Amino acid sequence: MSGMSAQEFGPDGQVTRGQVVTILWRLAGSPTVSGKAFPDVSASAWYADAVAWASANDVVSGYENGGFGPGDPVTREQMAAILYRYALISGKDTEKTADLSGYADQGSISDWAAQAVQWACGSGLVTGIAQNSGMLLAPKDTTTRVQAATLMMRALLREMLQIASG
Repeated sequence: MSGMSAQEFGPDGQVTRGQVVTILWRLAGSPTVSGKAFPDVSASAWYADAVAWASANDVVSGYENGGFGPGDPVTREQMAAILYRYALISGKDTEKTADLSGYADQGSISDWAAQAVQWACGSGLVTGIAQNSGMLLAPKDTTTRVQAATLMMRALLREMLQIASG
């Protein structure tokens, strides 16, 4: 994951859908993929190969309108779903899940993201946000760059620990 410039990481900035799939594509070794996945992704865009790879490997499926929205901010539930699908194609353990009833806003998780959020919490990638009203998942909130970096660090650390103990 690189910065917004040579001098700035931009920790509080929103991470976009194009940025997230680029991070995962790089983690996968930047594999070559042919084809164009979505009508709103230009073949010359810096994230085009990453989006094509993510689509070809079912890491992302896009929106109902057929677009991908590469510049759209990633919600927390979208981030969980993307990481869950990446874990599936990478052969990682996706069996651990968490009971989300302790989160005050668990009812606001989209149906399509529920399993992924349960996995993200159960695997320790997502811990929630402490608020006066209790712990929140904030599934519709956008993911900041520092949150994305933290999730990636936790995922990589978890993988390294599994390799070391296996």
